[in-house]
Amino acid sequence: DLHRVDRRQRQMCIRDRNVICSFPDRANPLTLEVNWLENQSGGDLIPSRFALHPAFPNPFNPSTTVRFDLPVETDVRVSVYDLVGREIAVLVQKKFQSGKHSLEWNGATDSGSSAPSGIYYIRLNAGQFSQTQKLTLLK
Repeated sequence: DLHRVDRRQRQMCIRDRNVICSFPDRANPLTLEVNWLENQSGGDLIPSRFALHPAFPNPFNPSTTVRFDLPVETDVRVSVYDLVGREIAVLVQKKFQSGKHSLEWNGATDSGSSAPSGIYYIRLNAGQFSQTQKLTLLK
């Protein structure tokens, strides 16, 4: 299923994969490098795996941006927990399309009050994937 073989550039493209290799001769043994490319949909790159990226800024005041990647359409819940594990805010709970997404947390709790300075944990649950990261709110 090779789409293209270009011996001058020594590059072969196989479906959604990019394979770069040198063809062996006496002076050069065989080398092979494989780079998996991300899928494309409508010109946008679709991530190849789930990820929760570091919030920025962190520490933060008054708000921070949380970015995450979804390789497939899935139900997503992003929650904020205090240091003792109590859920203080649900930033989002809905189905997301595959792609790269971002949310902002302004330090507010679900009750509408402003969270005090301190350590918090943000948790991304997306299908079977779950990841948590630490945030610091400074006032």
